[in-house]
Amino acid sequence: MTDQRIPPDEWRRMQRENGQTLERAIIDLENDYNLGFMVELARSIRMDTDINFSDLWTDVKSVQEQFITLRPTDRSQRDELWGRFNRFRDAAREAQKACNDRHNRDCTDNYNQVNGELNNIANKYDLDMIGNFTKGNYGPTKGFREDADEVRHLLTTLKFRRDDREELWNRLNKMWASIKERNETKRHEWQKSQQEYIWKLEERLEKSCAFLNSQNDQLYELREKRDSARTDDFRQTVEGWISSREDKISDAERQIDELKDKIYEAKARLNE
Repeated sequence: MTDQRIPPDEWRRMQRENGQTLERAIIDLENDYNLGFMVELARSIRMDTDINFSDLWTDVKSVQEQFITLRPTDRSQRDELWGRFNRFRDAAREAQKACNDRHNRDCTDNYNQVNGELNNIANKYDLDMIGNFTKGNYGPTKGFREDADEVRHLLTTLKFRRDDREELWNRLNKMWASIKERNETKRHEWQKSQQEYIWKLEERLEKSCAFLNSQNDQLYELREKRDSARTDDFRQTVEGWISSREDKISDAERQIDELKDKIYEAKARLNE
């Protein structure tokens, strides 16, 4: 039977090489992430150097597996490297906690900012906190689109917790729906009043046209009387009546033209 034992010198060489491999792996971890830990723990403003903790823990798992697979290693060196590795993991957990805490603070600040903007919009346009009317289906609407677009920009650019973002979006959308309903109601009521205005104009136009026709009939009769007058005095009297009637006809024609213009303009506005 062949002796499978590793010679002592070869064993020590393998221990030395495996220990160096583990040490290099830990040094790589420290070089890749320790500066990020210090930045994460020290910074008070947002920077663009966030640690990718998903990649970090993948790398940590890889090194941890090497502690299992790399055999043999010198026990004292392995214990020293294991302690060093654990100190790195503790620093990583602390940095990740600081990152999460900062993220939560940012999310809370962003939520409060947008929620405050929505409260201002609600007060400005007579809406309650969930977007319903506080004074019936009336109130201001001009400028809402611009105000809502500012909130939409914040919702699409700032960081939020998922539930907070959904809550704020739902609230903004409810406000949009209420303002749309308000505009539709106002439009409907305006159309109704505009149509009633047109009907009144058309009624006045009908009366004015009837008046004009009666005046033209009377003018025709007066001219016949003038032409058949037997005395100059009566003829002059009829001439006065004719002049008065012609003035009334002229006024009626001017009024009819004005009414037709108003009806045309009202109908054009209604069809816009």
